[in-house]
Amino acid sequence: MAPSLHPVGLQTQGCPDNDTIYVATKAGRRLDPHTADGYNYDNLRAFVERSLQNLEMDSLDLVQLHCPPPEVYDRPAVFAALDRLEFDAGEFEAIESILGS
Repeated sequence: MAPSLHPVGLQTQGCPDNDTIYVATKAGRRLDPHTADGYNYDNLRAFVERSLQNLEMDSLDLVQLHCPPPEVYDRPAVFAALDRLEFDAGEFEAIESILGS
């Protein structure tokens, strides 16, 4: 488990009003090799699932791409993958996606 994520999950579990806590995660930096081709639906979904498991949560408020190669910004397939993750949010309850570096 990612040590930085576990305390977040524990803190939100004890919060009486979870709606006031926003949980964000990053995706992509663990790619090896770290290339634009790795920013695809399957990999992004795996990153989201891992974060949810590590956080012991069933929803995320924000998914950010972590230091994507510049070519990622010119790939419609990456945006489609993020849209698909958001559409599939029935499995994850809630996901909002942005690109960030």
